[in-house]
Amino acid sequence: MPSVGFFRVRNVGGDVVLADPRMGLEPNYVFQFKVAEMANPHALPLPNQRYETERGWEKLPWVWQRI
Repeated sequence: MPSVGFFRVRNVGGDVVLADPRMGLEPNYVFQFKVAEMANPHALPLPNQRYETERGWEKLPWVWQRI
């Protein structure tokens, strides 16, 4: 599923992480991928790797209500 223009990019300890903010809650998005590593002076692209985070299951009732 493409992000259709909805995405978030952030630097996490030198990793460039791309996320689809339509799925999940800040900062625990379901679809997150490490796409590069920061280098001097530019980021170095990498093959896409799934970036695992905590799921924040305690927020699931709120997410279900949003759906």
